[in-house]
Amino acid sequence: MKASSPSGFEVLPDGRKRLTFTVPGASDGASLPEAVLAFLPRYSLRAVEDAAEAGAFFVNGRKAESADTVRSGDIISYEAAPEVEPDVDRRIRVVYETERYAVVGKSGNMPCHPAGKYFRNTLYRLLLDEAGFSEVHFVNRLDRETSGLVLVAKNAESASILGRMMAAGRFSKLYMAAAEGEWTCGEVRAEGRIRLVRGTLVRKKREFSTDADAVGQECVTLFRPLSVRSGYSLLEVKPVTGRPHQIRATLKFLGFPVVGDKLYGFDETIYARMCGDAITERDRALLRIGRQALHSWKMSFRDPDTGREMTFEEPPPDDMSERALDVAFA
Repeated sequence: MKASSPSGFEVLPDGRKRLTFTVPGASDGASLPEAVLAFLPRYSLRAVEDAAEAGAFFVNGRKAESADTVRSGDIISYEAAPEVEPDVDRRIRVVYETERYAVVGKSGNMPCHPAGKYFRNTLYRLLLDEAGFSEVHFVNRLDRETSGLVLVAKNAESASILGRMMAAGRFSKLYMAAAEGEWTCGEVRAEGRIRLVRGTLVRKKREFSTDADAVGQECVTLFRPLSVRSGYSLLEVKPVTGRPHQIRATLKFLGFPVVGDKLYGFDETIYARMCGDAITERDRALLRIGRQALHSWKMSFRDPDTGREMTFEEPPPDDMSERALDVAFA
C-alpha cells in the first residue's frame, strides 16, 4: 500500500504523543496493522502488534486490536508512551523581527524541527510557546549542533517569497568553522558534487567529490582563513550552493574536518554511539569539544517589502572562541 501522511499530531498532558490519521480508500477492509503500516512504514509488524496489545491504538475513539479490520474514512489514533526528551541549550535571541519574518539566533544544542526524541525542546516549539509566534516556517535550517542565525517566516506566503529568494541565490550567508589542522591553503573555492552515500553506517551521510565523473548535485563552497592556531584553524565559509551537510562534507574531503563533528570527523561510529547514548571517554577526547564547531555567522538579503539591504550578525558562542579552542587543543 502507498504510504500516506498523518492528519494530526499532538502531545497529551501526561506526555503521551497522539498520532491521528484517516484510513484511505486503498486500505478499506485492511487489518489494523496493515492500515497502520501504510502510514508508518518504518515500523515493524511486530512493533505495531505489540503496541495494539498494549492498548495504544483506537479506531473512531474505541480501543482497537490487531485482529480488527478498518474501513475507508475510519479515524485511527496511536497514543505512544511518554518519552523523556534530551536536554538542550534553550537560549535563543530574536535579532530582528517584522510582521513577515524574524532573524533568530539559536544555541549549538537545539534542533530546529520536532523529530525523533525531540518535540518540546526545539526552536520551533520555543518560538511558538515562548516567543509568541503564531506560525513558524524555517527558510533556512541548521543542524542541532550548528549555532547561529536562522531566518523564520511568520506565514506561508512569506515563506514562499523568502524561499524563492534564497533558491535564486539572493541571500548571502557566512559561517564560521573551527577545523582540525593548520590551514595553509589560503582562500579556496571547493567546487564539485555532493551525494548521499549508500551503504554507510549512517543513512543521511553525504560525500563531496571533485571527480569530473562524480554523480550528485553541484556543490560550491568558498573558504577563507581567519586564524591559524596550533592544531586547528578558524575559517570563514560561504556556501554558494545550499546542499545538506555541504560545509561539513567538503571540509572532510579537504582533510580539515570540523572540530567536534561526530559524523564527518575522524570516526563516524561516534555518531552511532551518540544516537545510542553510548559516547565513550575516548570519543570525547577525540572530539575535543561537545558539539560540532560550526556557526551561522552572518546573513544578508533585501527586505522583500522595502527593498532595503539587510545584514545581520551573530557572534560565535564561547565554545568557539580562540581561548576555549586553545584549551581544547592544548
